[in-house]
Amino acid sequence: ARGWKICAHSVFRKELGLLWPSAKFVFSDSGLEFHGLMDAYIEGECRALAVGWEDTSMDRTFLDRLCENGLVYTDSMFVEVPIAFPINPHLAAGFSYWITEAKRKHNLGLQAAKDQYIRENGEISSCKVRFSTEDLQSGDYDPITIKHMALPIILFIACCTLAIIGHLYERHSRKKHGSSRLGRTSQLNLV
Repeated sequence: ARGWKICAHSVFRKELGLLWPSAKFVFSDSGLEFHGLMDAYIEGECRALAVGWEDTSMDRTFLDRLCENGLVYTDSMFVEVPIAFPINPHLAAGFSYWITEAKRKHNLGLQAAKDQYIRENGEISSCKVRFSTEDLQSGDYDPITIKHMALPIILFIACCTLAIIGHLYERHSRKKHGSSRLGRTSQLNLV
């Protein structure tokens, strides 16, 4: 992928230039938003698209064009731009509270609205355009699961079992022979 030209929205020109200074970006100023990026891809101006799932996941035409061109979304984070509501600082805590309550008690939120739209209008796209790499690779911040801890736990139990067996054998040996075959006791009477 080195040397590839990447089509990206012109809104992210500054951020992408700072985050990826050596990358070759093509910014579409056609005014057609993400469809302009797709047009640039089809015309061969770039070999990849940098578009967000949340921005385009409900655009049936765009998803169909992704399918036609054999493109998929990945879970890779390309750029992250935080957004916020312009609000008076005195009202911010209450506003956050009511947003949380609306989501918790009434299931109001972006994902709930998307799910309701899909229930009412059917699937957005007939082909699968999301490719998840979660099962293929692991990162530094993946949660630790039982699968990750199985070998250390088995080794710990095996070492504990061997230590118990060795201790019992030594006690048996001392009772029977008066000394241990596994080691010797200190002859220094320091205590």
